[in-house]
Amino acid sequence: MRLKDWWLWTKTKPIYFKWFIIFILIRPIAEQFYNLKELSPLISPLYWLGTLTMLFSLIGILKGKRVKSNLDRIFYAWGGLIIISVLVMFISSSSLLGYLNFAIKLSLPIFIYFFLRVFIVNKADLVGLLTTFLISCIFPVVSILIGLSGGDYFSKGRFTASYADVFNNAFYISMGLIVLLYHFILNRTYNNTLRIRNYMVFLALVITLLGLWVIKHLATIVVLLTTLAIFIYISFRRYRGAAIFLVFISAGVVLTSGERFYNEVLDTRIERELEVIEGSRELYQGVHGRMSRWIWLTGEFKAAPIYAKILGYPYTLKYTNHMVGITPHNDFLRILFFTGYTGLIIYIFIIIRVYQRVKYRDIPDKFFLYSILMATVLYSITAVPTFYPGYVNILMIAFAYSALPVIKKT
Repeated sequence: MRLKDWWLWTKTKPIYFKWFIIFILIRPIAEQFYNLKELSPLISPLYWLGTLTMLFSLIGILKGKRVKSNLDRIFYAWGGLIIISVLVMFISSSSLLGYLNFAIKLSLPIFIYFFLRVFIVNKADLVGLLTTFLISCIFPVVSILIGLSGGDYFSKGRFTASYADVFNNAFYISMGLIVLLYHFILNRTYNNTLRIRNYMVFLALVITLLGLWVIKHLATIVVLLTTLAIFIYISFRRYRGAAIFLVFISAGVVLTSGERFYNEVLDTRIERELEVIEGSRELYQGVHGRMSRWIWLTGEFKAAPIYAKILGYPYTLKYTNHMVGITPHNDFLRILFFTGYTGLIIYIFIIIRVYQRVKYRDIPDKFFLYSILMATVLYSITAVPTFYPGYVNILMIAFAYSALPVIKKT
């Protein structure tokens, strides 16, 4: 989908669908004002963005039509657990506005999924939304480049720009590269698509390296290496030239900057983990200090009543915002606290079902869906991707598209 076609595609969408396109475009800018919520949620653009997303999603769900899918039934079950847990959390809340802000954020995955089920009816809608997301990545990329021009960030701590934390930059870098490479393969598969030239991929890899250098986010490095491996594996048979090109470019980057990158970004972090393994550091200091949180939270969960273990920690009627928010730094643990063993099993089953359906897609779709699934699993080990609405958007696009009927090859 070329930019001219993308613009025409946006015009074909009714107003109750068009809002989602606009929100994807403005979210990277709105996220710059995250700290305004400390003054009041009412003056936070992100609060209103979340509230309007839920409201407009409901309108879209009621007005649109969708083809039924078995994946929807699984989401109904997961959504029911999420909504009930959110309602129960009201009992232990201390502030109505604070509760609403948290409740909306926790509920968004379900509302966005079912909204996208009526939005995405074919491949053109997927390509249109991914083109929209790619355009939205311009702002975070420019923000990183401006930051680099203003000082030597290579040897300093993590660079977050004006975002709440480093993960905002991280997922825009990783998801942006995934979407760009998707268009790169798509352009070599179909006509009238967004033209992604070889030099654009080279430039994207350079910007990605610079981004990794300044955010120093180990999980994103692993995600991007996995993404490149998936790209080479999937595209090698049919698009051998593109795969070999990416191998050469990646090798060139490693040979020219690999040693310095390792010394400034990876060496210290890997050394600390080795010290934990060897015993010179305490176990709780492992995984950049996250192990201490996991040990503490696991102990809390073990001590919870059996019904809370099955349905979620909010059923203890204790204050649980920190346990179902960013504190766990592990999305599987966060979901376990939020919806119990039942919710975690359902979520893992969703990932497995989507994975099983990917094999019936074409090469570009396989690359996109496999990459998003792997990125989500890898990020979930040390971060909480489904707690970030920007990440939820791209993940639910993948889930909703995978729910469309496919022609099974025999």
